[in-house]
Amino acid sequence: MLKKLSIENYLFIEKTTLEFSPNLNVIIGESGVGKSMIVNILSIPLGFKPGSKVVGQWGKEAVINILFEVDGLKKNLHVAGIESSDECNTLEIRIIINKKMEFFINGEIASIKSVKILTELILDIHSQNNYSIFQEDQLGILNRFMSVEEKDVLNEFRIKFDEYSYLRSQLQDIERKIISEVDLDFYKFQMEEIKKINPQIDEDKTLFEELKNNKTKMNLVNKIQNIRLQLDETCSSGEKALIGLNYLYGEDESLKGLKERFEISLKDMDDVLWEFTRKEQQYSEVDETSIDNIEDRINILEDLKRKYRKSIEEIITYQHDMEQRLSSQDDYKHDIEKSRNHKLKIKSELDLIAEKLSSVRQIVADRVMHQMKIKLLDLKLGKTDLTASFIKKNEIDENGYDNFNFLIKVNVGSNFYQFDKLSGGETSRVMLALKAALMSASTINVYIFDEIDAGVSGDIAIKMGNVLKQMSVNKQLIIITHLPIIAVKADKLFKIEKTFIKESTVINVESVNTEKDKLEKLSLLLTEKPNNETIAYVKSLQ
Repeated sequence: MLKKLSIENYLFIEKTTLEFSPNLNVIIGESGVGKSMIVNILSIPLGFKPGSKVVGQWGKEAVINILFEVDGLKKNLHVAGIESSDECNTLEIRIIINKKMEFFINGEIASIKSVKILTELILDIHSQNNYSIFQEDQLGILNRFMSVEEKDVLNEFRIKFDEYSYLRSQLQDIERKIISEVDLDFYKFQMEEIKKINPQIDEDKTLFEELKNNKTKMNLVNKIQNIRLQLDETCSSGEKALIGLNYLYGEDESLKGLKERFEISLKDMDDVLWEFTRKEQQYSEVDETSIDNIEDRINILEDLKRKYRKSIEEIITYQHDMEQRLSSQDDYKHDIEKSRNHKLKIKSELDLIAEKLSSVRQIVADRVMHQMKIKLLDLKLGKTDLTASFIKKNEIDENGYDNFNFLIKVNVGSNFYQFDKLSGGETSRVMLALKAALMSASTINVYIFDEIDAGVSGDIAIKMGNVLKQMSVNKQLIIITHLPIIAVKADKLFKIEKTFIKESTVINVESVNTEKDKLEKLSLLLTEKPNNETIAYVKSLQ
């Protein structure tokens, strides 16, 4: 049960604490005073996001403490992914809101996912004008109403469907590897083309570097040749000059020193010429033909890269993978045949379980409708008839073959229609009947109804109050209502009021503890000033 709710600095609430009865709790107040704020706060652990603007004027953060008493709490914590050795049944969810939200479970920081899973096992909230249960996959309603044995069939189906889904996915993966005859020829052509060119890892980079070096050498050879030719001419001229110098020396021996120096210089020039000749021979291995060959190979590789839109390394990898895939085609075909046979076998088993599950669902649907009809009779919809619409889908999915909806007709002689076609008052009563039916099979013990009585009044409201009171015998209910006819049934009454202090809005939550106060507060729902007559009327409603 929900024992206590403490709120600090949340919107217009400075600080308040609500302590609840284990049975029927009712929250009253004028329209717009903030009754639904309590529902919103209790919806936060279920995933509602209030935003940072809910932080009030009395501090930098809003703090919410929700205290539950939960039988089998340790098991619920395990379901939520939280391990605990504590056998205590007290659960405290603490929420701190500033720029972000932080959650704590019994003092330990927790994720919103864990908090949500845990709270869903404890608390069910019907918000104002929220009838999504009528539009949602109503198979979920049947699932919640199943007995242990019936849920075994559902679980058996889910396990078998998971196996079937895995096999189907596995088969699709293998089928994607099978190559068509047209593609097979194309891929073989590609492999022959790549094999013929035979690219090597980093070959293009190596060739570009080699081409660069060879062109550098060729350029150097040309320059050396030019210098060598000039030196050769210089040496030839020097030798002619030496002949003339020898002739002069024969006539004038004083030229001996000059002659010797000239001979030495000429010898040095011959040495330099020889070095240039040797260097030219060293680079002579590089010729135009070798450069042309490199450029031709580079062009072939570049064409290949452009054609496949891949690098050389990627082309080599592609070649390897495709050759492996081509060589594995026979294996794939064998695997497909094997997988298809296995899939057919599992599909046959799945179909049998799906048929069994459909039969179980029809039995459960009859049981839900029977329980709903009992409650609808109490709510003055005794002539209402219900039927279950099962339409078989063409393809099986995670829910089996069943498309399911409850259909209803409120008036004798009319056609059946879906719940979302009901009027406002009818919707409230049908929703309450459905909730009451589900409660009998649910492990959830705390139910919150925000104006479940919308669109009803008079005798119908009295009937609804009686049903809610009866429901609260086994489950804890928290009701927000405007109707004293319903509120008077409360085991615990809360009054929400809005006041204005120094140009600030403040919301107060008052726990009504005495019978006298209870009658006075409820009479305020009828008149601005309670009197003996209105108080007596409210008392007569009990």
